Amino acid sequence: MLELLVSLAAAALILTAVLRVLTAVLTTREQVEQSFELAEQAECVLELLSEDLRRSVGGLPGSGPFAGGAAEATGNPDLLDFPACSGLAARTEVAGHTVLFDRVRYRVSFARDGRGLYLWRSVTEAEAPAEGPWVPFALRLQEVRVEFLGAEWAGRWSAPVPPKAVRLTLAPFAEGTPQGGLSASRVVFIPGGGR
Repeated sequence: MLELLVSLAAAALILTAVLRVLTAVLTTREQVEQSFELAEQAECVLELLSEDLRRSVGGLPGSGPFAGGAAEATGNPDLLDFPACSGLAARTEVAGHTVLFDRVRYRVSFARDGRGLYLWRSVTEAEAPAEGPWVPFALRLQEVRVEFLGAEWAGRWSAPVPPKAVRLTLAPFAEGTPQGGLSASRVVFIPGGGR
């Protein structure tokens, strides 16, 4: 009888250890899957931001300035504010052709619950009577950073012409992940920038 109780106790200890290992493996797997999902979402946001930046223009009559940087550095709440070619918007004549411009703006705000940042996007067509609506572009980011390449990389830009390139860095917000963990970055070269 004593041997049976010892055997049952040993089996219970072994099963408990196996369950702890399986729980740890499943938790790690879920965290890895979440990290890949967040990285994929960050890459999608970077791709859409990159597409907007590739359409940016500057230095043309009616196009307006190209500006950006952290709100603390610029005093402007917009992270990015630039003209972009479009099928709808302000018209200007360049070399006998009509060129159309939109005003594309990105802004960052803190989530109401204090957990992460939101990235907002607005496109204003110059022919429209009012500013375009602000729509959420990316939710729950840990960090959003832009840097601009002129003669060297800088944290802000304000000029009639766009910079040579813009480096975008996004760090998705993940529960239980320390700040500075997962991030995605991309450098976008601006056609005609830095002239």
